[in-house]
Amino acid sequence: MKNFYKYNNYLLKQNMKDSSIYLYIYYLRKFLKWYEEVIKTPFKRLEKTL
Repeated sequence: MKNFYKYNNYLLKQNMKDSSIYLYIYYLRKFLKWYEEVIKTPFKRLEKTL
């Protein structure tokens, strides 16, 4: 989750804060895809460890 907050803060600093929930979901999906590629841990397995 620490990585998620870092990524989220990065997006906020990039001025991508928007009230639209769809935009948030878009970036959340983008993050999850990035997380799976970089960390090589499927998110389903990650949820179980949290």
